[in-house]
Amino acid sequence: MSAATTPRPARSGTATLGPVEVALPTNEAEDWAINYAYF
Repeated sequence: MSAATTPRPARSGTATLGPVEVALPTNEAEDWAINYAYF
């Protein structure tokens, strides 16, 4: 479900799709905050 194309490993609760990390509903707010911090 995840592709190892991002500079950091996929976290549980997320799916990495190319350079874009899509957060699942369980961790959506947290992961969007992380995405903005990295991108």
